[in-house]
Amino acid sequence: MRVETYTVEITGTGVEDYTRNITATVPVEVTVQPSAGDIDRGWADATSTINSLDDTAKNWGVDIWAGSYVRIIDGTGVGQARRVQSNTATSLVPVNAFSIAPDETSEYMVYPGEAAMELDVYNATGVAVPFALTTAVAGRFRLLNASIHFDILPVAIEDVTLTLDSGLGAAYDLALMRADPSAGAGTGDVFFAGGEGYEFEEADQLILAYPNTDIRTYGARIVIQLL
Repeated sequence: MRVETYTVEITGTGVEDYTRNITATVPVEVTVQPSAGDIDRGWADATSTINSLDDTAKNWGVDIWAGSYVRIIDGTGVGQARRVQSNTATSLVPVNAFSIAPDETSEYMVYPGEAAMELDVYNATGVAVPFALTTAVAGRFRLLNASIHFDILPVAIEDVTLTLDSGLGAAYDLALMRADPSAGAGTGDVFFAGGEGYEFEEADQLILAYPNTDIRTYGARIVIQLL
């Protein structure tokens, strides 16, 4: 709101001339540019790549987001979070390339970098037989967790497996975790916890798989941190 003062001269017969101050409030639309430490959000353009998130609706100051983080919160590449190396008026350049390039369906948020981390989230849902969800990480990473949910408890005795597809070759592939959901209760959900000690090298990938003989509807997820 803006306050303006108007001076109006009033005269009349037998009345001494005088002035009266009139104060009026006038709505004013103000555009404020974000600065480092702020939070901003928007939708990526189709011109975005793994090395830049473009948004021509923006007019940022150059490098105001350097050191902040950008996270895809919906659409293509949802769950990815990257530290911002630099920015132009309309593009964010991540330190590490996105694993999946944003597009016009990608809603994003930019936020301060304190206590943040670079993440990739891999999701899949359906009734595939067999089922496999594979990461596509370009660099060193740490497994945070992997999980799979079934709509109905499977009865076939078979394992959900989380395996390492080693960048060094098949001789170094490794079964990291396994569990039989038919042995559980309820829906037979499976959750694998990672964290420190589950660090992997560039070219390594993880595979969450299940034979799904009973043709159950599933929702699967792998969450990793870039190092």
